[in-house]
Amino acid sequence: MITKRAVLLWYGAFVGGAFLVLCMFVGFRIYDAVYGVWPNFRNYEKAMKAYQEGSLKEKDGTVELPAELARGTIDRRMYVTHEPWGEVYVFRTWAGRLPDFRGYAFVKRPEDAAGTSMELVVLGWNGSEKAQVDLKRTDREGWYKASSVLN
Repeated sequence: MITKRAVLLWYGAFVGGAFLVLCMFVGFRIYDAVYGVWPNFRNYEKAMKAYQEGSLKEKDGTVELPAELARGTIDRRMYVTHEPWGEVYVFRTWAGRLPDFRGYAFVKRPEDAAGTSMELVVLGWNGSEKAQVDLKRTDREGWYKASSVLN
């Protein structure tokens, strides 16, 4: 026989578990908004390969990424720009007010891009804006930290 106490205990455990899951979900969203998302270089490389093979299309310097390739980006986009030193692929991991962002950039000819800046059109909630992006070398071949944070 199921007692009233057993039903209340089960109900309390269910509600408590659901509340915990909700708190975790909201907590992760807040963390992403404040600190950004963790970079996923494997997905970045898959996205660049898909773009080069033609399965992803560019529109005004922006490539919308499918869900399976979007992990590791704050806005599910890859930005492509054509600089004198080659194509540059930018993935944003943190976004502030336009045009502020941080992320990673891949440069095909990294020897020519060290310590340089470039201009990039960044999309946000209220449209797009040009950002002056600074590139700083990382320990990964061809990868740079990209930032346009205005202080």
